[in-house]
Amino acid sequence: MVKPVTTWIVVADAARAKIVSNEGVGHGIADIAGGEFENEILRDREIYADRPGRTHDSATTGRHAMARPNDTKKQSAAAFAKSISDHLAARQNKKDFDRLVLIAEPSFLGHLRAALPKRTANVVTAEIPKDLTRAKNPELVKQLEPVLAV
Repeated sequence: MVKPVTTWIVVADAARAKIVSNEGVGHGIADIAGGEFENEILRDREIYADRPGRTHDSATTGRHAMARPNDTKKQSAAAFAKSISDHLAARQNKKDFDRLVLIAEPSFLGHLRAALPKRTANVVTAEIPKDLTRAKNPELVKQLEPVLAV
């Protein structure tokens, strides 16, 4: 008997993600157990409760505030994408899926692409740059029609 080609579909943005599966033409999509992820996004004011430090200007006697060390939202999104990609790589090693479709909010899609190991990135068959994290499965099926026979 021929093993069906299993396609996992990752639907994500910087705050949440879910993975659904398709077992071939006519089977639709089904949620994956343990395939839901959430990212707690902290606001800058929650991280930097104090005012930024001040420093003397090197050329004059003026003083100015120091800049924040990084963009916390981008850093949080990159870390979330890394955790999703680590999960996908581990499940790929167990041969849980053969192909991968990424549906993500456009800026998060970039983080997800960057975080995927090469072996996992090689099985990505399609990308849809849309935020569909709140869409129900029937709506996802409609969005997948151009790239996957569901």
